[in-house]
Amino acid sequence: MERSVSADVQRAMLILLSIAFATPPAPSASSTVTAGPWTIAGLDGQQMHTHGGRGADLGHARFRVVYAGEDPALLTVTQVEDLTGSACDQPPEHVRSTPQFGGLFVESGSMRESVRTLTVHPGTLELTVGFEAVEAYMAWCDRYASRVTFDAGGVPLVVVAETWVTREEPMRMP
Repeated sequence: MERSVSADVQRAMLILLSIAFATPPAPSASSTVTAGPWTIAGLDGQQMHTHGGRGADLGHARFRVVYAGEDPALLTVTQVEDLTGSACDQPPEHVRSTPQFGGLFVESGSMRESVRTLTVHPGTLELTVGFEAVEAYMAWCDRYASRVTFDAGGVPLVVVAETWVTREEPMRMP
């Protein structure tokens, strides 16, 4: 007896396989750095591209900033480095490029556009660092991260935020 699998079942199986292969292969390379009243943590991101097509565009990285100072202080970015690696169990460390910094944007706030320098008040906030987009193509165990140097009230803090890039396989119907 011959059985056929419906298109809906095929799609469901493809989604489950995509989720299974989207699991990060190793511990994250994202880092947390503390200096004085500042703690900045890189937050993992995720991008996707289609196999055989153009790679994913990576043009931002996310961070959690905790500022425990008493008075407001300025925060900006002095450098962004695009890191790559091709070992499943090793963090990306090769500097592939130094994309141009674009701006800072505070998430879940009242900002309508990014700024080059941000006045930070005591507390915790999540922000996005925007920069010139770089292409990232997942072939096999390729890893990508952004190493950002912040100027936090005159204190340099270097923090990494990893972006997990996954590749989806185009569905081919018989």
